[in-house]
Amino acid sequence: MGKHGYSIISDGWTHTRNKSIINFMVNYYLGSMFIESIDESSFAKSNEKTFELLDRFIEQIRENNVVQVITNNGNNYVLVGK
Repeated sequence: MGKHGYSIISDGWTHTRNKSIINFMVNYYLGSMFIESIDESSFAKSNEKTFELLDRFIEQIRENNVVQVITNNGNNYVLVGK
């Protein structure tokens, strides 16, 4: 069996009380798993903070195990991807 990699999935959304939430999930050959939700209300849409959160999460999984990062198409995620 070949080596399997992990897909990091991050999705931001706004709660009905205007709290901005980022959900982090991981997908691998056995399925998908929810990992963590972070309230990003105090720094919502901040490119630097979004990058820091994604980078920290990738480091937890170990960067060499990550094959892709899947996010929504918000401006902050587009800039982080660059």
